[in-house]
Amino acid sequence: MAELPRGIYWDKGQTPPRCYAIGILRADQNATSTGIDKALAALAVLWNELRGGGIPTLQGATTPTSSFEWLLGYGRKAFDIAGSNHPVPRKLRPPNGFNSVDPQGGGLAIDGSGLKFAEGIAQNLATEQFCVQFTGDTPLSIARAIVETSLLLESMRDAVTGKAPLMVSASFTGFNREDRRSWLDFHDGLSNLQSGAERRSVIEARPQGLAKSDKWLAGGTYMAFIRLRIDIRLWRTLTKDMQESLVGRTKISGCPVVAIDSAGVVAADPLCPAYGASEVDSAPANARFLEPPDAVDEKSRLSHVQRANHHIVKQRIYRQGYEFFENSALGRPFEVGLNYVSFQESPDRLFFMLKTDTWLGRTNFGGWAGPEILHVVAGAIFVCPPIVDGEAYPGASTFSSVEPLIS
Repeated sequence: MAELPRGIYWDKGQTPPRCYAIGILRADQNATSTGIDKALAALAVLWNELRGGGIPTLQGATTPTSSFEWLLGYGRKAFDIAGSNHPVPRKLRPPNGFNSVDPQGGGLAIDGSGLKFAEGIAQNLATEQFCVQFTGDTPLSIARAIVETSLLLESMRDAVTGKAPLMVSASFTGFNREDRRSWLDFHDGLSNLQSGAERRSVIEARPQGLAKSDKWLAGGTYMAFIRLRIDIRLWRTLTKDMQESLVGRTKISGCPVVAIDSAGVVAADPLCPAYGASEVDSAPANARFLEPPDAVDEKSRLSHVQRANHHIVKQRIYRQGYEFFENSALGRPFEVGLNYVSFQESPDRLFFMLKTDTWLGRTNFGGWAGPEILHVVAGAIFVCPPIVDGEAYPGASTFSSVEPLIS
């Protein structure tokens, strides 16, 4: 029996934990399916122990579970490992993917989009063989997972070559804000798919939508990870009206913008927020304002929330993002941004949204000529196989010679 991977909070009553980390796992160039299978199986044992509140070096101690969960993803390169039992999934092949960073730095991260690599980025660190997403309620729960994963893989180094089948080559962390806003100061995540059946219908890969060679992925999903740096200094130079016209919502209330006059002054829905509420997410009576309205003027239609929505479920994705903050370093000021994480039954949905002119194509954030507020630090698409009875870890049929139990 195949089940959706854990770590995707799609059902009613589920809320993503507050803290997030993603570890990027790079396979040694000489690694084989046997070595990778052994490493991933050992990691799954470790991650399940952490999920149950255990710690390898504190056997018998009681530790909080912190709603900890893990999710394994396979990048395109994973299927090039010697002995792989599956070809590269159809939806991981070009044109679905990220470009390499230009030799001189920068360059378009995705053809047809308005997203460029950030200055100072020499390599896209996310485009490796595997990733693992960790979510938990405390910073310790996700930091501990990265530490234990790294140490376990390091312990697998060959005594002669000094190499291990897998290593943690990069990691990124993030958090959800208490005020449900982003570093742009606006409400975030208001316009998202309804939990339950609607959300699952967008997330879950179904057999009829998969190529014959990819049927083993039925019940799984595709995850997009994009580490987006926000130019908060540039953003703060914009007037409140300019910010609201780019976002498509008012800053304080979160009400949808319905008109922008010739002077650039925005007008929100006059019925929003409902009586007695100051923000759209503070009262059930405001539920109708969470989705941007269809009846807006042409200037408002160019805003981010209008371009990213279009009221068409079959083209939408499920977002599960986390903000980040990085301390200043020598020669570099502090940085803030968003770990953009989305789940969809096919990455076609995301790339359609990012490349189509009437959606987000050629725009950096909103409008046709808006400032470049966002830059890509790292990004990749991963397929997340379903949980199958008898498999040591999701997707084990790719590297293991052991047939899973089918019930």
